[in-house]
Amino acid sequence: MHDPKSLHDDRTHAPVEAGDLRPCYYDHSVLPYKLDGRELGFQHRVNSRAALELFLRSSAKVAEGDVLLGTLSTGSGLQAVMAHPPDRHSDLSFDDWLKAMAANGRCIKVDFKEPAVVTPVLECLHRETFPAHRLMLNADILRGPGGGPSQFSADDLRLCREAYPGAVISIGCTTGPNAGPYSDTQIGNLLQAGEFLGRPYTFALRAELLLADLSVLQVLSDHDAHVTIWNATNHPNEEGWRSLLQESLPLAFFDLLDP
Repeated sequence: MHDPKSLHDDRTHAPVEAGDLRPCYYDHSVLPYKLDGRELGFQHRVNSRAALELFLRSSAKVAEGDVLLGTLSTGSGLQAVMAHPPDRHSDLSFDDWLKAMAANGRCIKVDFKEPAVVTPVLECLHRETFPAHRLMLNADILRGPGGGPSQFSADDLRLCREAYPGAVISIGCTTGPNAGPYSDTQIGNLLQAGEFLGRPYTFALRAELLLADLSVLQVLSDHDAHVTIWNATNHPNEEGWRSLLQESLPLAFFDLLDP
């Protein structure tokens, strides 16, 4: 078993070779739509009451929301709220967001924005008895192209795995503007993290960085790695590149900002 603390920094670790990974089998039938992105539609940044109402009226099957410790417009104290940094203020608490999601029968992707919010979120999920087969939990635990050091370690997502063995753990990387493609070392560290955390997992990878070196897609496919593709605000959601990635990764989730 790999030491999770060794997965922080891509400067110190060699790529994982195929022979270093032990196969890990799991029952696709219990996962959200069998991890088949062809059956899913995501709505990104459902972080406000207005965005929540829009999602509930839509045909999207997954709501992605960002959660951190912040304050509500009602003036209550510090708590888990739906907001994306640098915002730390919202009109929607995680507790209210989760209650609405639990009632509508669709899937959620919780994007942790700081380690301090992981335990409160897991406690809230437990109180709500939210079903694992409708749950994805994401954190950027590794340094990716152009990214800074992560706030998170693999131990943070390990807590999620222990609390929800059947949930999809989404393993992400920090990235920066004008970054190059994912390096062999960074992909190797992702594969190590996936082995440590166990399946079901998905790697949250940025579209333009995948497009910068399409050979990465073959490496991921060779390791039977599931992928969630997201896009930065300066890389619009366009049919051309989306179709190319869908053809290469037919089961991938596409968690994209609107065009």
